[in-house]
Amino acid sequence: MSPVHSYISSSWYNHPNAPTWNYLSVHITGKLKIIEGEKLWETVRRLTNRYEQKSEHPVSLDTLPESVQKQMNGIVGFEIRIDKVEAAFKLSQNRNDEDFENIVKQLRLSNELSSRLMADVMERERLQDVS
Repeated sequence: MSPVHSYISSSWYNHPNAPTWNYLSVHITGKLKIIEGEKLWETVRRLTNRYEQKSEHPVSLDTLPESVQKQMNGIVGFEIRIDKVEAAFKLSQNRNDEDFENIVKQLRLSNELSSRLMADVMERERLQDVS
């Protein structure tokens, strides 16, 4: 279950209804293989290079101090040969535009980060459905 989930009050609808919960969930089944040694180093190097390229002061694994490089020993890398993916997203996608916008508005007013993130996910998915 994703940490992005939120209670949805039925008071946010323009009609009586039951309260609910919005969530994202993915379950992957497959064969796990541990990555070690040079292959792990290369995998982390590629990942780091990919995300550092937009940084104002990009970091390279290869130029980090040896004491920092030794932290690689704490990483457990793995690959999964995926046999099955089960995903479930409940994002108020069945709601009309008025209810949907009100739900997003109420989520954005929340003090809970997960609620505000849920609003972002809901809007992004709704836009993809329209495209």
